[in-house]
Amino acid sequence: MKNALHDFLKDHGLATATMTFLAGDASPRQYFRLNRQPDTFVLMNTPASEKPKQFIDIATLLTNNGFSAPQIIGHNLSDGFILLEDLHDDTFTNVLKANPEQAPALYTLATETLVALAQTFHSKPDMIEDYSVRQFMDGVFLFVDWFYPATHGHQLPAKARSEFEKVWLKVFERADTLPKTLILRDFHVDNLIYIKDRPQTKACGLLDFQDARWGPMVYDFVSLIDDVRMDIAPDIELNCWQRYSQAFSQFQEGTMERTITYMVSASRLTRILGLFVRLAKRDNKPHYLNHIPRIWRLLDKNLNHPELAKIKNWFNQNITVRDVKHD
Repeated sequence: MKNALHDFLKDHGLATATMTFLAGDASPRQYFRLNRQPDTFVLMNTPASEKPKQFIDIATLLTNNGFSAPQIIGHNLSDGFILLEDLHDDTFTNVLKANPEQAPALYTLATETLVALAQTFHSKPDMIEDYSVRQFMDGVFLFVDWFYPATHGHQLPAKARSEFEKVWLKVFERADTLPKTLILRDFHVDNLIYIKDRPQTKACGLLDFQDARWGPMVYDFVSLIDDVRMDIAPDIELNCWQRYSQAFSQFQEGTMERTITYMVSASRLTRILGLFVRLAKRDNKPHYLNHIPRIWRLLDKNLNHPELAKIKNWFNQNITVRDVKHD
């Protein structure tokens, strides 16, 4: 890798740049900051399994439509290198930790960005795949395949598994009736960058969108307000809902679309319960288990809506243990 990386950096005039490890995430991707005074860049090192071409294509799609995804400066996909514009370190998470009083403004900015995305992408771009029933079901079945065995010590019985499948297939059918747009599928404060010198929604930098699909427009909205990594004050959540339903009146409280939104959020939270156990058990990232209690609180909040009674009943009848023990 060293020779390939040296050649790649040399081709972009960065052979003498200093390189600092930035972070990995829940995936095998790694990020490095390259410093060549006065400029900095970000190098993504990514295996082919992480869809680097799709990342490039979607980043270009977003920037061409006025959104602040990182500009693609260069790439060598055979070696897994992508050279990116450096959007710097002011993730919404970091800003909120340092200045919690900025929460209302940042969540408003994020909501406005989602409104702008939905208003921009009315028809499916050729490169974007549909959010399919198979992807949806594979997602919720992470709960069955990983969370349930980790908490109960055995596989879910066949009858309960069949009931689980039927319940969530009906949810997908309902979700599939919602208006669709480009959904980034990991829209939360860790993946949003505050770029204070850019105007309006351009101040919201976007990361981690290579799994984007064409799907229910509320998917990213519930990713924002039902954040599994950070608690959100109720008044801020309410303000986000008010702005979103002001832009899209079909999602006002009491509408069928609003009810289906709660179902979409419940499906996402169910998937993440399984995903985080898999990250802990298979990938040796036990810190993801710290979020399990919050995910259950959010899931309970959605399941308490009367229209989700059948889903709630399944959980009440089959889930007797909620805590996952650290190995």
